[in-house]
Amino acid sequence: MNIAAFLNIFQIQHKKSTHTPLFVLEILCIYALFLLISYVFFSMTRQKRYLIQKNKRKETLYHAVSALLTAESLDELYYHLVHYINHQISAPVVYFKENPSDRQILTNELLSRSEEFLHLFLTPQSMEYAAASYKENACHVFRPVHYDGVICYLPVFSHKKVWGVAAIYVDNNMKDDTPEDLIEFFRFYLSNFALAIERDFVVASHTELQIKAEKDKVQSNMLRTISHDLRTPLTAIIGATNTILEQYENLTKDDVNEFLTYILDDSNWLLNMVENLLSVARIQANQLPDTLSEEVIDDLISEAVSKFHQRHKNVNLKICLSEQIIMIHADPVLLEQVFLNLLENALYYSTDDMPIEITVLLHSGVVFVTFRDYGEKIHANLDHFFREADGSIVKEIKGIGINLAICKTILKAHHGFIISPPQQTGSYMVIALPSANLSEDVDANSTET
Repeated sequence: MNIAAFLNIFQIQHKKSTHTPLFVLEILCIYALFLLISYVFFSMTRQKRYLIQKNKRKETLYHAVSALLTAESLDELYYHLVHYINHQISAPVVYFKENPSDRQILTNELLSRSEEFLHLFLTPQSMEYAAASYKENACHVFRPVHYDGVICYLPVFSHKKVWGVAAIYVDNNMKDDTPEDLIEFFRFYLSNFALAIERDFVVASHTELQIKAEKDKVQSNMLRTISHDLRTPLTAIIGATNTILEQYENLTKDDVNEFLTYILDDSNWLLNMVENLLSVARIQANQLPDTLSEEVIDDLISEAVSKFHQRHKNVNLKICLSEQIIMIHADPVLLEQVFLNLLENALYYSTDDMPIEITVLLHSGVVFVTFRDYGEKIHANLDHFFREADGSIVKEIKGIGINLAICKTILKAHHGFIISPPQQTGSYMVIALPSANLSEDVDANSTET
């Protein structure tokens, strides 16, 4: 019933009985009925709007929690938190990672809505409430001056662990939500957010423990292998030295030179072992640069050959380099160590009358470096040596076991590999590395140096 209809009824009744006492009562009853119907209609509309809004928020909350459950990292969890705050919470919010009293973490705050509330959230008094909520693991309410609302501080915790504090400003004159509903939905989301953080923390801790256990196992195996490798040359050095000291009067000059040669050889081998261990330590400590420097492969081989000749002066080498200047991305120290290891390995098998051959060629963008000897010693199966330098290698031949495994580890860090094709005599090692040359489709002729 509208106002016009009500006026028409009033005019009709006024014409019929102007002086009837019941006229006023009838008018009041009709007006009261109109107000009652209007109020019921308004309440039903408001209740329907409220239910729609609440169901919509529940659906949104369901999808938001599902996103938390499928997140795979802590950064992704914080991304979902920011997204939920900025798109679903109709109130200013701030989130403090860890302890709000630690001023160093203020750069990690996640804010929503206008910058006006940034100063409100970060006032000294407001920060005291946030810190108290974190330390006491309890909800605190702060009513700021000149604001028609309150700030509610909610600790984000699970299983007695507080991960942070969320502060939300609730206006008393909210239109879309009631303050109680808004805080209820926000608290529920934060509880699931805390569980998701804890899950990520547990998974990360478990992974870290697994990595630590594996690393401890690797180090233990490495120490066992190294102790075997170091004990043999050290025993020989000590024995030769004691013999010279105790039997010096009875030894000829040739005998002394022979013992000194043994000492020199084993000392050089120990030096090579230490250099290998340092190389492995660099790789395990992730000290390789993300972008390796461009190096000329010939220069790296020349440097390795120079060091090799300092230790073994009379070894016959035959080196065939490419006519083209071949560039590779490499850590020069580590790659020189690979070349030196393979030269030491070839020396073990080589004979005095046959040279050790080194060949370099470029084909289809790949640099191949081969080390060939023609020794007649019986070869062990080298397949088990070509694995990561994890210390699980069983030593069969002095000088090749751990050295070849280290070669593979270094080459893998350079995106290369090493193989050993079977040979009837001697050993044949092939290194493959990606070239840094612009022209990669050249198979250059070799020239002997």
